[in-house]
Amino acid sequence: MNQTSQFTHSFKLSVAVLVLWFFWDTLLGVTLHGLHIVVEILELLLEHLLESLFHVEGHTAQMYTAWIGFSLLVALTLFAYRHTRRMLANKFPTKDHFSTWSRQWAREHWFILALPTLVLVLSESLF
Repeated sequence: MNQTSQFTHSFKLSVAVLVLWFFWDTLLGVTLHGLHIVVEILELLLEHLLESLFHVEGHTAQMYTAWIGFSLLVALTLFAYRHTRRMLANKFPTKDHFSTWSRQWAREHWFILALPTLVLVLSESLF
């Protein structure tokens, strides 16, 4: 990676950090609202599917949908946990590997780490 592309990468990452730093509440709200709409649509489709396939009442289909959704959430959480542990174990076999990597990353990307603090200090001193 040459120096220009490394600077461009660091700049883009710095801009992303600044956007997340100042607009995290808006981004989080929009993201969670979109996710909630998708989940509601899937629940509605599953309820209608259960009602038409198994000829159950609406309330019963809602209960089945809730239990199916809870089971999927538990399964997804376990999958993500196991996958993350396996990925981290492959990347960092020991704690020394992680310590070395984190120190090297901090030396190479010090600007990204210092930028939010700099912005905070400057904003406090201006107002």
